[in-house]
Amino acid sequence: MEKLIRYVLEIRIFPTSYPTNQAELQLFRVMQNASLLLYYDTLLEMGGDDVQQLCDAGEEEFLEIMSLVGMASKPLHVRRLQKSLQEWVTNPVKFKIPLVPGEDF
Repeated sequence: MEKLIRYVLEIRIFPTSYPTNQAELQLFRVMQNASLLLYYDTLLEMGGDDVQQLCDAGEEEFLEIMSLVGMASKPLHVRRLQKSLQEWVTNPVKFKIPLVPGEDF
């Protein structure tokens, strides 16, 4: 599987799986928008590739998901993800932009 390299301010590198379908692309873009790609692979591994499911989750379920992916201990990361999900709800087209021009799932 192809890997994208994600650089963060601390100059750490996070290999990230390349999205293989529209659902994964939307999740990738939501996480990228929140600068949280380091959680992307973990969400995929746990079956969290449905952005709508994340949006529809109640507070308790959402926090349980955040705990499963290791984000619950970083409340500002959780907040950034919530803001990115809200943006996805209001402007979903922004999150469908292909990583490579001309790519279509």
